[in-house]
Amino acid sequence: MKHLTYLLGNHDFWAYEWMMTGKVQSFWSDQGGDATMKSYTGGVPSSHVIFFQKALPYYLVNNTLFVHAGIDPLQPLDQQDLDIFIWDRNLVHHALELYAKNVKTKLTPFDEIYVGHTPIPLKHPIESGGVWLMDTGAGWSGVLSIMDVNTKEAFVSDPVPELYPGVAGRGAKRL
Repeated sequence: MKHLTYLLGNHDFWAYEWMMTGKVQSFWSDQGGDATMKSYTGGVPSSHVIFFQKALPYYLVNNTLFVHAGIDPLQPLDQQDLDIFIWDRNLVHHALELYAKNVKTKLTPFDEIYVGHTPIPLKHPIESGGVWLMDTGAGWSGVLSIMDVNTKEAFVSDPVPELYPGVAGRGAKRL
């Protein structure tokens, strides 16, 4: 893919960990890891390992930040641990609280932040406190959303169960 900036997420971290050490996190195994491991019948190509090695913990351009899970807005980015970037939900929870109360305030010094990882209870991305919450729950039988960050035009899929009848998302009963 041309012009791809690949951000490391928790599932990517688990896949890379498995590729490098053979260690399998049970969470990952249950949430797509088994299928991933089975797909590598001939072993893991070195190009796939390199792909994960080049993944970024975050991407900052023109004071706009892209990160998988979150940040600690009180600490400089270069002083934060990878776990915050791929796991931390505090910023998203704070943004959701402000959204529910219709409070307009800035949560970080960045112009905008785009995050995923934490599914929101809506079928479209939302902005709160300068944070764009992009995860609309495709992994949990919701919808998959993408957005043109310049125009804020969002493109939303049909609900996953309609796209893949008989395939349950995480947390859903299997048919």
